Amino acid sequence: MLTQIWVGFVIRNHLGNAVAAGSGSADFLMSVQHAEAIACIEGLEFASTLGMRRVIVETDAALVAKLLSNPTYDRSVLGPLIGEIRILMYNNFSECSVSHVSRVCNVVADTLAAMGLNCNDDGPRLWQEQMPDFVTLLVSSDLTGPSV
Repeated sequence: MLTQIWVGFVIRNHLGNAVAAGSGSADFLMSVQHAEAIACIEGLEFASTLGMRRVIVETDAALVAKLLSNPTYDRSVLGPLIGEIRILMYNNFSECSVSHVSRVCNVVADTLAAMGLNCNDDGPRLWQEQMPDFVTLLVSSDLTGPSV
């Protein structure tokens, strides 16, 4: 069991620009997949409060993507969280899909998760509209692709 792990998410608009982001830590998680599921929940809840209706959940955790894409009841230890994510997906959005992406494509969320190291005392950090410079820089470099 992991005693503490950090989670991060970024919410982008249809152009790929960041409109919201979050970073924080969670205690007593069982695995990295557990942390990824928590990040999915946090991101979906925030996207819902922003009034978004069509979303794509991107995760670099292949197991989480597979479990979310499979409509059958999941009996693994992640089952209750997967169920909660599915409820959020189906009840709060008119269109929601899940995509597995490589870690290279998930740098913004992974960097936000690493930033969760600094969230221990003052709780999670949530940003909307005005992004910190490092998030803006990461997103813009992500949109332009790797330099040659």
